[in-house]
Amino acid sequence: MVNEIYTTRADTLVFDAGGEFVAWLWQDGSQEQFFTPDVMESAEYVVTVEDSNGCFSTHSIFLHA
Repeated sequence: MVNEIYTTRADTLVFDAGGEFVAWLWQDGSQEQFFTPDVMESAEYVVTVEDSNGCFSTHSIFLHA
């Protein structure tokens, strides 16, 4: 399931993938816990996280700008 966000102020939007993980990989290749969209546009944002047991999970959210 894709979560959705509606906004007109994407310049203030920061996605937080959660601090309980040991690794993060966003759709643009960045590897930080936090992700800030560069431009205000409707898009799907995807992050794959890894926990301390080596388990992976992928989550996505669609931004309507």
